[in-house]
Amino acid sequence: MTSTFKYNFDEVIDRHGTNSMKWEAGEMLKQFGLTERFDEDTISLFVADMDFQCPQPV
Repeated sequence: MTSTFKYNFDEVIDRHGTNSMKWEAGEMLKQFGLTERFDEDTISLFVADMDFQCPQPV
C-alpha cells in the first residue's frame, strides 16, 4: 500500500511566537554574548528548522 502526500513548499509558515528556538532564542543568544544583534533583519540559519507546514501524518 502506498500513500501520496501533497506538500506546499511555496507556503511559508510564520513560526514567530510559537516557541520555535530558531526565532525565539534571540534574547538568550545576546545574553550569552553569542550575538550582538537579533532582529527582524536577522536570517536565522543556525537551527535546522524549516518554516514549512508539518505533514498530516505527523
